[in-house]
Amino acid sequence: MADLQANEAFVGAMQNFGADPVTASSITVKLSYAILFSIVLVTLIWLTQRALNSPWGRMIRAIRDNGRGFSSSARPFADLRAR
Repeated sequence: MADLQANEAFVGAMQNFGADPVTASSITVKLSYAILFSIVLVTLIWLTQRALNSPWGRMIRAIRDNGRGFSSSARPFADLRAR
């Protein structure tokens, strides 16, 4: 990433705007990271929703909701559901 405090265009723009270039560069970098984090978070949420609504996700929910999957368990399935 470019050094904003050494970039003449950025320093000039911030001085014209009436802001301290050091503070403005700090805010710019923090906002950039916040935007990047938000994009990654939204992408992960979108991908998980697509996986949940896909045929694979429906199959996983069906396996989870089906009681016969616990037949090999030492405890009866009805006891696990009652809790």
